[in-house]
Amino acid sequence: MAGRDIKPGGYAMTEWQHRDSFHIAILENPGLDPQVEYEVTKPGGGPGLVDLVITSPGHCVVTEWKTVKIDFLDLGDSLSWDEKAEALSKLGISGVLELKFHKREKYKKGTICDWIEKDVTAQLKSYVLSPEIRELVGSREFHVHLVLVVGSRKILVWEMDEQGDWIGQPVLA
Repeated sequence: MAGRDIKPGGYAMTEWQHRDSFHIAILENPGLDPQVEYEVTKPGGGPGLVDLVITSPGHCVVTEWKTVKIDFLDLGDSLSWDEKAEALSKLGISGVLELKFHKREKYKKGTICDWIEKDVTAQLKSYVLSPEIRELVGSREFHVHLVLVVGSRKILVWEMDEQGDWIGQPVLA
């Protein structure tokens, strides 16, 4: 999948463009029943949109997609996009998670790991616990994943259990 999504000139791709690139590959699979932007009710009563829900007779997979653009990572102001991409390409999982957001990023502060722990975990957990997802799961095997595209160069996948707790550590896709 990374070969399909990570390409020259992809630095400026938005979260939606990355997500849609992967969605196309999934949507074209005749053995799956994917539903994009699946509407749910969060535990607090507010609405939510799960990026992608895939069901088959025995499985239900919920995925939330997040993207961090290379321009909003603190990789050095004097580096070009290509130099930033090269530096990012050399990082492992822990290095990616410890990357700090640049001061230009208005909404995310601290490290990528801080942002996931503070904001993303609560969002995905609220989807997992929603009545719509619980009904959809039924007796199916249930899987929940965060797909995080970082700087159009790294794709991390992190699995969550059905109670909304992370399972282990993320892996590189």
